[in-house]
Parts: sequence; structure tokens; C-alpha cells
Amino acid sequence: MTEKNNSSSYLVSLLFAVVVWGAWLVYTYPDSWSVIQNYWQVSVTMIFGSIIAGATSEGGGAIAFPVFTKMLQISPADAKVFSLAIQSVGMVAASVAIIMMRVQVLWRVIIWVSLGGVFGLFVGSVLLTPVLASDSVRMLFTVMAVSLAFTLIRLSTGFRLNHRSMPEINLRETGLLLVVGIVGGTISGSVGSGIDMICFSVLVLLFRISESIATPTSVILMAINSVLGVLLHIYFF
Repeated sequence: MTEKNNSSSYLVSLLFAVVVWGAWLVYTYPDSWSVIQNYWQVSVTMIFGSIIAGATSEGGGAIAFPVFTKMLQISPADAKVFSLAIQSVGMVAASVAIIMMRVQVLWRVIIWVSLGGVFGLFVGSVLLTPVLASDSVRMLFTVMAVSLAFTLIRLSTGFRLNHRSMPEINLRETGLLLVVGIVGGTISGSVGSGIDMICFSVLVLLFRISESIATPTSVILMAINSVLGVLLHIYFF
């Protein structure tokens, strides 16, 4: 059954990729090749972004945003929207594979953090982005990246992760997860990613959830947040 689920998930992921590539070709036709020539740096960047996204809890935006803003001189606002858009494709495809392969995730965490993330996403996109200076946005991303690095270093030093499920979620845990969602959503609304990193750090450091469960949970969470972020920018900006 597991092999069958794996094969099905691979086929669905391949079909998803073909649909995305086909839609891109139709959208850029007849200038598809010239688009690649003019923006090859973006494709190269996302090769590494997809590798990082596939190996960690981070989305491809974690690579795209710093490269775009610090090397390619793209505005933080445009880099943020790109990050959300690219993750709404890649992270959704990964989420479909996770669900089809029946990988264990924490659905209660996803639900509560996502609810907070909706509010935070609105705050970051609508209220903070117009008033934050570009340097402040870059600094915000750097702080977030350093926090994730601290988490990974902590894990590599033998930090014990011995829980494969959340404890009973009472009012305190619910409030904490909502706050995580609001903070993570606000950061995602400002730099294009963040709710996945914040949630991952809280799960492994505070609740001591196994990394193998925290990672797919964060992936699905970022997929939901990215899709909502893209819809927010399509219909309200």
C-alpha cells in the first residue's frame, strides 16, 4: 500500500508540474525563450530554492527573497509577492505528496496556526508593507533566518525530540498556536515566508515534536499561507 501511495504521489506531482509548465508556456507565448534568456537568474535561484524547500521546512522564498533583494536589486515588495506565488505552487505540490503518502502531520496545529496566520498575513501585507522601509524588511528576514539557524544548530547538538504528537490542546496551547500564526503570518505578509520557520521552531524547541513530523506540518502550513497571500494580492492590490 505504501509503494502504491508513493507511486501515486509521484504521478500527481509530475502532472502538477506539467500543468504549471504548460500554463507558463501559454502565458508567455510566443516569447517564452526570450523570457528565460532575460530572467535566467530567477530560474537558477529557484533551482537552489527548490532543493532547500525539499530538504527543510523552509519554502523556496527563503532563498528567493535574499537573492532578489540583495543581489538582483529587486524591491522587497516584488520579491515578497514572487515568494508567495512560487510557494503557492511548490508547497502545494509538496503538500499533496505528503497527504497522498500519508505522512504524519499535526492537523490541529495546522488549523489553529492557519487561523492566526490569516490575520497576520493581512497585517503584514496591508498594514506593515506600505510603511516599512526596504532596509527594515531585509533586516526582518535576516532575523528570521538567524532564528531558524539557531533552531537547526540546537537540533544538531543532540536536543532531544521524543514526541510524535501534540499534548492535549487546551486554552493555553490554543492561544499560543494562534499567536504563532499571527506572528508568522505577519512576517510572511512582509517578506513572503516565515510562518513555516516560526511554527517549526516552536514545535521542536517548545513542544519537542520530532523533526520528521514538524517539517511536513510546516510545509502544509506554508502552502496554505502562500495561497492565501497570493489571493490577497490578486483581489485586494
